[in-house]
Amino acid sequence: MTTAVPASRTANALESRRRKTQAGLGRIQTTLEHLAGTKTPITMAAVARHADVSRTFLYEHAEARTLVDEAISRAAGRRVQDRQSDHEAIEASWRERALNAEEALKRPRTKRSGPNASRSATSSARSGTYRRSGARRTSSA
Repeated sequence: MTTAVPASRTANALESRRRKTQAGLGRIQTTLEHLAGTKTPITMAAVARHADVSRTFLYEHAEARTLVDEAISRAAGRRVQDRQSDHEAIEASWRERALNAEEALKRPRTKRSGPNASRSATSSARSGTYRRSGARRTSSA
């Protein structure tokens, strides 16, 4: 034989459960904002651990699951945008290097200036006067 539970006791239990659920949802929202701000990967296990709720809570409560799924989607979109902007930055630097190299090839070569300029000019003038061994030829004829 079962005894009837007073209505006030049932109402109190339901209200307590509702408050506990709302508190859990609030912690989940705070955790998701923190994880997104630190660019930490968002997973069900990580959210459950940081928000101090069970993974079962995340899967069974539609609102909690929706919050996590939306956060995961936003994070995936940000990762794609980050990768795309990184790729564009790398591509721009290569494009700039290529344009600089092309521009350097188009410019006419001028006589060198600087510390090696005189050595390169004299070595090219003497290039035919040295043998392989490095000994200087003498013209005695």
